[in-house]
Amino acid sequence: MLKNAKQFVGVLVMATLLSSAALAADNFKNGQEITGSWKISVTIPPGSSVCPTGGQPCVIFAMATATSDRTVIQTAAIPGTSNGHGVWVRTGLRQFVVRSTYFRLSPTGELIGTSETVTTFELEKTGLQGTGTYDNTLIDLQGNILGTFSGDASATRIVQ
Repeated sequence: MLKNAKQFVGVLVMATLLSSAALAADNFKNGQEITGSWKISVTIPPGSSVCPTGGQPCVIFAMATATSDRTVIQTAAIPGTSNGHGVWVRTGLRQFVVRSTYFRLSPTGELIGTSETVTTFELEKTGLQGTGTYDNTLIDLQGNILGTFSGDASATRIVQ
């Protein structure tokens, strides 16, 4: 009797885990949906204005929320940068492009330009993780391009 009870509990646990995984995949449409909130890490190459020290790349952390009306709000842990606002579009199977604009501020808080970022990434099938690349353009108040840099990004969906 005890053996049958253990087997039943084992089957019940396995069924619960499988149905939870199926529900998660269904909730995020098998990686075809990015709406929701995300924790992001971005690798910035050494020598850029955001990562000026040494020969090592910097890792910057951010949070982003993608809405169903295809807008994005991002908060990056970069001193002298505002929240980013932008748009997203699905471009293929689990593939997305996000375009965002941030204000760049001087150490005294004066507006000195913008940072325009285009991120291309792909979600894995469950829709819980994604990786990609980004291109960033630094622009002054007159619209002149001050510099560009590119790097890698990864994202993890925030779930309950």
